Amino acid sequence: VAGFIVSNTLCANTDAVLCSIKSGSVTIGGNYSITTVAGTGAFEIWLRNTSAGALAEAVVLNFALIKGATA
Repeated sequence: VAGFIVSNTLCANTDAVLCSIKSGSVTIGGNYSITTVAGTGAFEIWLRNTSAGALAEAVVLNFALIKGATA
């Protein structure tokens, strides 16, 4: 598992972060899963290797921040 924090002053804990893999092994077999967690001023992205083997490639990610609201 590899995780990192993306600082973004527009992010709130009510927002949704969509993340997808632009390039990497996902295009030939789906070797990764992605989890995101939004917080105030930043969000986390966690990339997990779901294959049976070791992977050592540069994975390029795309993300979108969707503003949420509380009722």
